[in-house]
Amino acid sequence: MAAHLALMKNTEHLRGELLVTADKLATMLGSAADLPGGAQDRLDHWRLICDRSAQTLSDRWIRIAAIGAIKSGKSTLINALLAGDYLRRGAGVVTSIVTRIRKGEALRAHLLFKSWASINNEIQQALVLFPDGNDGGLETAGFDLRREDHRKALERGLAGLTSAQLIRSDVRDPNSVLLSAYLKGYAQAAPLIDDEERHQVYEAAHFKEHQGYVGEDALAVFLRDVQLEIPLTDWDDRIEIADCQGSDSPNPHHLAMIQDYLISAHLLLYVISSRTGLRQADMKFLSMLHQMGSMDNILFIINCDMSEHDHLADMKRVIDRTREELLALTPAPAVFALSALYHLFALPDADLSAKDSGRLTAWQSDSEMIRFVEAQRGSFDTTLRHSLEVEGFSVQAAAHVSRLETVQLGFAQWLELRHRLLSQDDAAVEQLREQIDLHQASLRRSQPILKNALSGAVAEIKSELRNDVDRFFDPQSGEAVKNLMTVVTDPQMDLSAYDDALKERKFSDVLYRLHQAYRRSVDRAMAEELNPALVRFVRGVETRLARSLEEISEPHADLARHTVKEYRELLEGTGSDAASAPPNAITRVDLDMLRRELSLSLPTAQATLDYSLQMKSEALVHLGIDRLAEWARRLLRRISRRSVRETGVGGIRGLRALKVALKRMQKEMETSIRSHLLNHRENIKYQYLLKLADAAGEALYDQLAAHYGLHLADLADLNDRSRSEDPRRKGLADRLSELEASVHALGDRLRRQRAKLDALNRSYEPRE
Repeated sequence: MAAHLALMKNTEHLRGELLVTADKLATMLGSAADLPGGAQDRLDHWRLICDRSAQTLSDRWIRIAAIGAIKSGKSTLINALLAGDYLRRGAGVVTSIVTRIRKGEALRAHLLFKSWASINNEIQQALVLFPDGNDGGLETAGFDLRREDHRKALERGLAGLTSAQLIRSDVRDPNSVLLSAYLKGYAQAAPLIDDEERHQVYEAAHFKEHQGYVGEDALAVFLRDVQLEIPLTDWDDRIEIADCQGSDSPNPHHLAMIQDYLISAHLLLYVISSRTGLRQADMKFLSMLHQMGSMDNILFIINCDMSEHDHLADMKRVIDRTREELLALTPAPAVFALSALYHLFALPDADLSAKDSGRLTAWQSDSEMIRFVEAQRGSFDTTLRHSLEVEGFSVQAAAHVSRLETVQLGFAQWLELRHRLLSQDDAAVEQLREQIDLHQASLRRSQPILKNALSGAVAEIKSELRNDVDRFFDPQSGEAVKNLMTVVTDPQMDLSAYDDALKERKFSDVLYRLHQAYRRSVDRAMAEELNPALVRFVRGVETRLARSLEEISEPHADLARHTVKEYRELLEGTGSDAASAPPNAITRVDLDMLRRELSLSLPTAQATLDYSLQMKSEALVHLGIDRLAEWARRLLRRISRRSVRETGVGGIRGLRALKVALKRMQKEMETSIRSHLLNHRENIKYQYLLKLADAAGEALYDQLAAHYGLHLADLADLNDRSRSEDPRRKGLADRLSELEASVHALGDRLRRQRAKLDALNRSYEPRE
């Protein structure tokens, strides 16, 4: 990544220069606080702009997500990019979580463990209608993993499950895997779990111990979050790269976890194994990304297993076929063929086993293939550096420079006007002050008009936002919610498939299978259809919000430019250099910055799958489940007109009971889903979008008001010291001259920095 790192250094150097400029300007503003006509509010406001602008450049994280199917090589690719074997390769499939990596001063692994309440809640969810053998030992509603009798009851229940209950669509049932993992890992993990979420750090020589938790299903299930810190010499300390679990995980909750990270990610690395090429699961996941509006931010990496390809032509055949298939989803996919394992093994300080050394030697014997993957790596590094630095940094820096130019020019004019007043006789000072006061009165009258106009516009925009959100969540007009409710109310489940099970197993066993299959279909509809549609909808709303505010503010920006022009014409009579062309008023808002300042984030995708928790209380949820099971038993007794055991309930009676049970499940599910969607709708509306709209309107007003404020200052305090006989006049003039020279030098510095930014954009244009 040499080329990438070179750009990192260039942009980081410019970032550092801009931060120094902001600090110097803020310091100068502070030193002017005791000058006559100080207008402290104005100086404080300018300093706040400098501080916020610097914070924008300093605090913004650039997030990269490595995604793709299970076993495609995501962890190996990240290790190769980081030039070290930090992540465990081939980690757990079912219970793995997103692992985030950042630059740090030393090797540290931060593990956040779930609380006992969270763990027990997950288990209780998995135990809904769990067939417990009717021995009374398994408490569904009040299950506590810390209780030995509860763990033993769960062990008996799991031992009694049939292969049909353990295997779903050729993969292990996620609920049984979850329950088994909690039991298996309990003894080792229990000392690390508390009533509150607990933070555990593994560092230095103990760093790799974290891999035991991340890579083992029985321990990873206890984790809430994993963040690694790695001392990377030439890596940008604002980049976070995340290793996401397989996109084809059978558990919809894992897909929701990926979606949550993708919402905040700036760049996606989609890894495809050359052994399999694009599979149906890949196309399904990529279609979801397309629905989320994320296809423009993806770099596709074909991870070439060099042992699988006899020659380069065979490898290129896979690459060409994959590129053609991707064209169905995006018009110009950025595809790179890397060999993550080769790039990792070929590191100068790689500690390889004899077996791995032999593999590397064998690969290197094919010089043609090696040259190809090395060239592809170079192209990938070039594209990556452009995506991370130029496209992201240039937008930030341009806004930063514009804000600082506005403050610098206003401050220069503020100083110069005071200096000019000191150099003229008393009559001329009085005449100029009267003219300036008249013009400033006009400017002050314009500001309330601007405030009212933007307030009214924001109110109208918020009304439209409310209506848009209501339409999205309306089952009658919102396509995504309509499709979800169809799955809830008409799941199209073939109950005849349970006929044999009804003859062979207890009815409660079959009821559990039916409930799990039904809930899984709803979970998948949530994760694969509703969540992507919701993300795309919110992004579209944010785009319309920004565009609407820009359109509304542009006329006021024109007015600001006109009044500024008049004011500068007035100053021309004083010979002031401040009459030079002003910067354009800013009419755009940085929504990313506002989200950070307000700690705003879109409600998580995982929350949409916790719909059963949206009932009146957790107790009521489980009470309803118990009633459903008991009601099903009574139904069987009524159908058979006698008390029957729950074994051998085949034929019409069993299927009729199952059909009625499904109807009851649908009714309970529909009530829960509607309640959940109502809460989710209100959270998105009032806790996110409307707050963002208010903040955007305020930010835009502040920007335009700052532009007006270049020319608003109280000159009354100059009365005494501007008198020709005032003995302090000479000292004040010298101090103003010194400050003026420094501020003008800072203006020259800003112009050079803008030129560097423009040159950076020209030098690193995207390459074919």
